[in-house]
Amino acid sequence: AMHSIGRLVEKNDVEAVSWFSKAADKGSGDAHLALAVLMQQEAGGLQRDIKQIVHHLETASSKEVAGAMGLLGGMLMAGEEGVKRNDDRAAVLLQMALKGGDVTAGYNLGVLYAEGRGGLKKS
Repeated sequence: AMHSIGRLVEKNDVEAVSWFSKAADKGSGDAHLALAVLMQQEAGGLQRDIKQIVHHLETASSKEVAGAMGLLGGMLMAGEEGVKRNDDRAAVLLQMALKGGDVTAGYNLGVLYAEGRGGLKKS
């Protein structure tokens, strides 16, 4: 993480990807989230690959990483970039993300409620 944010060492996304990959291989959900974000940004020599991004977010979400659940929920809610829209799953993920502290998930959840999507009732 120090390499990706430039703390104590010079910022180096390629080195960060290497370390995040090693940590992800050992089961770190946070590392999977970091790889998904870097891949979305095409940083560290990574190509933007939506299937790999979703894979990393799914893996991190299965480990209850709130940020990953929030990002994946947002992608499922929007249904863009080759990700099939799934409001029901998005609502579940966003609720879990919000409970885990992802405040952006709360906004997206509000949109689902306002639009009556994802099995959530408009009031």
